[in-house]
Amino acid sequence: MHKGKRLLHDHEVSVMQVIWEQGESTDAQVQKMLGSTEDLDRSKITKIISDLVQRGVLTQREEENTYVYTPLVSRREVEEALLRDLHDYLFQGSNIRMIRSLVEHRLISKGDLITIAREL
Repeated sequence: MHKGKRLLHDHEVSVMQVIWEQGESTDAQVQKMLGSTEDLDRSKITKIISDLVQRGVLTQREEENTYVYTPLVSRREVEEALLRDLHDYLFQGSNIRMIRSLVEHRLISKGDLITIAREL
């Protein structure tokens, strides 16, 4: 990932979550899975998917007059890129500041930290 450039934006993450979960999907399947929880209609989903294909995040193949999309970027790669951005830019490379912020905002508990420390 390039410095300062996010791999995925806004609704792209929602679309990719569905495709990662399914392994591969059509735009209709993505829309069905997102349902009314997202502010996305089929044309917006199709546009997002098209953009992701153009950027090399998804690949497409034609199957029975519809396109099936498969991820070329793993969830783990996106997680790492987003975490690295947070770590490097928001917390200026400080592990302590990042972890302290997670605890202060109650996104991770002290008990979770103890469990993680034991596992390391």
